[in-house]
Amino acid sequence: MVSWEEIKEFFSSFGKDFMDILQVGATWEYRILDRPDLVWHIVKGEDGLPKVVEGPAEKPDAILFYSEKALEWIIKNTARDQNGKPVAEDFYKKWKEIHDHPRPGFDTYWELKISLGRLKRKGYMEFAKKYGLLTE
Repeated sequence: MVSWEEIKEFFSSFGKDFMDILQVGATWEYRILDRPDLVWHIVKGEDGLPKVVEGPAEKPDAILFYSEKALEWIIKNTARDQNGKPVAEDFYKKWKEIHDHPRPGFDTYWELKISLGRLKRKGYMEFAKKYGLLTE
């Protein structure tokens, strides 16, 4: 069972590459489908680093939903750099693997909360292409 402390440590360990192309203030809310007590959001800070905050976001750009099993697998299997920090590119590969090849208990999906035009202006289209999250 994944804890808030594990989640915070994992997501707080990413460097600037986690939200690199996106504008400052880009916000993602995360929810665990089978654990309604686990809700947090990540905001790209002025310094380019992701800021992890417990609780829902006031105005998220997107809400990402995971089963606890999927999130645990991603945390455990995301590659780490020489300093032990998770590698963003590998995190997105793991997410895409679960999303593109569903299996029982491993669920992930998202809900966009802003218009396509705002997504483009905030850098999401370029970001999704960089990490292979869009299919052409």
